[in-house]
Amino acid sequence: MSERKLVTVRRIDTIVRHTQSANLNVVTIDGWQIVVSRQLGFAVEEQVLFCEIDSFLPASDARLRMPGNSTKYDGTQGHRVLTTMVSAQISQGAIFHLRDFPEIMDELTRLPIEDHGNTDFAEKLGVKKWQLPTGKKAQANLGSFPVFIGNCSSVRVQNCPNFFTKPKYKKLVYQETVKMDGCTVTCYFVRKDSPYYKSLPDLPGDAASSAHVVHDNGRFGVCTNNSDLKHALDSIPWQAAIHYGIPSKLAALGKNIAIQGELVGSTIQKNRHEYPEGEHEFLVFSVFDIDKQERWCPLEVESFAASQRLEHVGVLGYHALPDIARHHEDLLARASTHPDEGLVFKCLQDGRWFKVISNYYLLKHGI
Repeated sequence: MSERKLVTVRRIDTIVRHTQSANLNVVTIDGWQIVVSRQLGFAVEEQVLFCEIDSFLPASDARLRMPGNSTKYDGTQGHRVLTTMVSAQISQGAIFHLRDFPEIMDELTRLPIEDHGNTDFAEKLGVKKWQLPTGKKAQANLGSFPVFIGNCSSVRVQNCPNFFTKPKYKKLVYQETVKMDGCTVTCYFVRKDSPYYKSLPDLPGDAASSAHVVHDNGRFGVCTNNSDLKHALDSIPWQAAIHYGIPSKLAALGKNIAIQGELVGSTIQKNRHEYPEGEHEFLVFSVFDIDKQERWCPLEVESFAASQRLEHVGVLGYHALPDIARHHEDLLARASTHPDEGLVFKCLQDGRWFKVISNYYLLKHGI
């Protein structure tokens, strides 16, 4: 595999207005999509300076400055070009007007036109390739959690003051599930023809040849809350994914999708659920549609888990809140009657989640 070119001259293919913001445009360049301000005035067919993701742009060059706080890398202050989501639109890379870089324009006059897109100007501009820091923990990661997969966090019931005062909550139906005390794990599959595929981190040689990771139609990965994990035999999340056959199941499904669940077992969270030594379980609680950028309905998730022979977190029922509680204290008391960490409620109508942590569980384990 040839080394990636970080900074090249490319031609803009298309420009469309961002679907959710009149102030933004979506620019496409050779399959990459970049969200930019309309005020920057980019035009179709314009040659621009294109910086790929993981380019580290020096803050000392004002022409390369980007929005947001700068950071330090390899002794240099600057900005890392990341894959980001802007109002449900993925943005991969950064572009700048070529007219602001006369030294690049001068060099282009001496190059055959077919070499314009094949010449890397990173060194000339002091741009470096950002790489993960060294160290044991960093070596276990490919990169950050994929930005195109929604997180599965939920608010505490104490931060939802209107449940028993606003009329709409009398009719909403919630799936009530057990909240397990483990490690949240996300297993994803991205098709090769997906625009998100290019944003996946580079694979080391051993992972690139793994049948669990690379499939004919796409790529499989395993993540914890903050990291995309390297495929490794001693990785408990990867062991669980392979044990349940998730790589092959998602590849056979052939969708851009992420399964999210709780990994619990003897080596996790002080084994508060008292699993036998060496035993672990992966309990599905959500499925995220990457193309639609939304979670599946809890009913669909439960059915999907059963069809794929995957374990689902314990479902205690489907309720409207007034049928099981009169106020927040009733929900907290309800959680404390269960031996696990608490309860999670997922609304079937609006997709919102909230959790009720058991005070008894917190006291019992001193957390």
